[in-house]
Amino acid sequence: MLLRHGKSQVITQPELKPIKQVELYTKWRPVVPEEFRDHICPKPPDHVLELVKKQKAEKQKAKKTPQKKVAKKKVAKKKVSKKKPPKKKSKK
Repeated sequence: MLLRHGKSQVITQPELKPIKQVELYTKWRPVVPEEFRDHICPKPPDHVLELVKKQKAEKQKAKKTPQKKVAKKKVAKKKVSKKKPPKKKSKK
């Protein structure tokens, strides 16, 4: 019943994340045949290229700055003595 009276809606294609757009263009475009390059791996807009470039630079900068190390508390481990099996008495 719902299919008869319902209205059809156009489904829009979700956009790729900016980093994926740049990755497709820079890494995969050379591998794709020339006739399909513009359709599969189009060049992202310049503002997207700049955005991803800034994000990568910030990420690299964050890796290079040393962070304070938090000292971990050492917990003394209890020594567990292993019980040896009783020696067998030899019969002589």
